[in-house]
Amino acid sequence: MNSFGRLLLVAACWPTLAFAGEGATADLPPGVRLLNHPDLGMVLTDDKGMVLYSPAPSARYACPAFCQQEWPPLLAAEAGARQISYKGVPLYRYAHDDAPGATKGEGLSRHYGERWVAVRYVPDAPVYAAPGGVTVTWVKDAYVFSDAAGRPLRVFKSDPACAGACQPGLTPMKAPLAAAGLGEWRPAADPSGARRWTYKGQTVYVVDGSAAPFDADWRLLKAGS
Repeated sequence: MNSFGRLLLVAACWPTLAFAGEGATADLPPGVRLLNHPDLGMVLTDDKGMVLYSPAPSARYACPAFCQQEWPPLLAAEAGARQISYKGVPLYRYAHDDAPGATKGEGLSRHYGERWVAVRYVPDAPVYAAPGGVTVTWVKDAYVFSDAAGRPLRVFKSDPACAGACQPGLTPMKAPLAAAGLGEWRPAADPSGARRWTYKGQTVYVVDGSAAPFDADWRLLKAGS
C-alpha cells in the first residue's frame, strides 16, 4: 500500500472531540495529534485540534502560494519552517474550518484541480498467520482479512456453516485438498466433499460483485479477532 493509500475519506461533520493519549501518537510527527471521532475513527489534527488535510488523488501536489491562502501548510516550529508530512504525505489545514474537529474542507474539489481529504491515521499492519492468498486490508477502523483480489472476507456470526445460501453473492472460500491448518485457520469439508476454509470454527466467505447489502448477521473477518 502506498502512502496515499493510507488516506481515507471522512465525512464533514462536527464530532465530539476526544484526543488519543501519548501512547497512541508515538509514531506521529511533532505537533500532530489524533482526534478520535465517534463515527469515523482516528483523523490527524494539529496541536489545537484543527483537522489536517492532503490533496487527492495525488498526494504529491505542491500547493503554491495562492493555494496556501486557503490551505495553509502545517509548518514545523523550528527555524526553517519546513512543512510537516505524515508517511510522506504533506499536511495542510483548511482556512475555513472555524472550530476544532470541523471538516469543512473534506471532499472539496473546486480548488486548484485537486480533491482535498482529511488525513486518517492508519497503524502498521499486524503480524498474522493465514493461508496463501489471504492478506489484510484496512477497512474503516480495523485490519480485516481479504482475499488475493483485496475483497474483505466475511463470516456469518450466528451460523458457522451457512452453506452459501444465506446471502446472495457470497461463497465459501475454497481450501486446497492438501491444505493444513494454520493458526486459527482450518480446512473443513461440506456434505458434498468440497473443502472450505474456516476461521475459529466459522466458515469464511468470499464476496463477489453481485452481493446485496449485508444484513447484521454478516461481519467482516478482523485480523486477530
